[in-house]
Order: sequence, then structure tokens, then C-alpha cells
Amino acid sequence: MVGLSGGVDSAVAALVLLEAGYRVHGVTFSLWTDPSLSAENRCCSAHALCSARQTAERLGIPHEVVDLADPFYRVVVEPFVAAYAGGMTPNPCVACNARLRMPMLFRLAGQWGLDGIATGHYARLVGVPPRLHRARAEDKDQSYVLARVDPQVLESAHFPLGEMDKA
Repeated sequence: MVGLSGGVDSAVAALVLLEAGYRVHGVTFSLWTDPSLSAENRCCSAHALCSARQTAERLGIPHEVVDLADPFYRVVVEPFVAAYAGGMTPNPCVACNARLRMPMLFRLAGQWGLDGIATGHYARLVGVPPRLHRARAEDKDQSYVLARVDPQVLESAHFPLGEMDKA
């Protein structure tokens, strides 16, 4: 299962896995329903959902959209607002990946009989059990947003872009 965000990186991750012979199933999480959040670069926007759907169609893979707006608000937005109001500078992507996005990909993959999960993050997994490492392209590294993901979830994860350079 590949988490398709609607961006180029997750699309490339899906393509790399397809070309390597994997059975790929795309899933996109609907995290935010505010129509004012329509910028292309927002993983939470309606535009991102449309782009992910188009990517799946082009690649010829099944694609599902799962509504996680309520849990996203409770698990990510509310703690972010509280921390920010308390004078901290939280990173909502860290909380989202650790507490919502990656665990939900893991759960859905199991429910749907899929062997593993993948995303377009620039990160690497090394060793057995896998340990999270920086991406080869250190200027694109995103391992920090995955640092709090449960090790059991990481055991089923693949980050196909971790060894690549982003052009």
C-alpha cells in the first residue's frame, strides 16, 4: 500500500514499486475539509486528493480515499494549537506521521491483505529490525518527521526514495 499524497514524491514511490514488480494499492487520507486550504502544496487539500486520484489512474492502480478529518483534528490540530498557544513551536507533520498517517496505513494494509506500506518520504531503513536513517540526499531528508513512528509500523514500511537524489 502506498500513501499517495497528491505530490510528485509519492507518485514516484508508487512508480518505483510498480517497476520493481510489487502489487501497488494507493490510499489517500482526506485530512482537512476547509475549502480555503486549496494550495497545491498542501497534503490536506482537495487539490491533493484530486491529484492523487489522477496519479493512481495514470499508473493503473487501485486507489481509495479514507476520511480521517475528525481524528486528524483531534490527534494533530488540537495538540498543535495548544502547544503553539503555550509558546512552543510544534511540527504537526511529526505528530501526524507518528499518531495517524503511518499507523493508519499499517492498519489498512493488514485489513486489505497487503504486505507492506510505502510513502514518498526521503528516509531509509537499515538493518533488522529496521532503524530509521537519513536519506541519501541529506538536503531532502525527511527522517525527522518519521522519528516517532512505532518500530512495528516501520518493520512493514518502505521508503523507495530514500536512496535517490531529488532532481
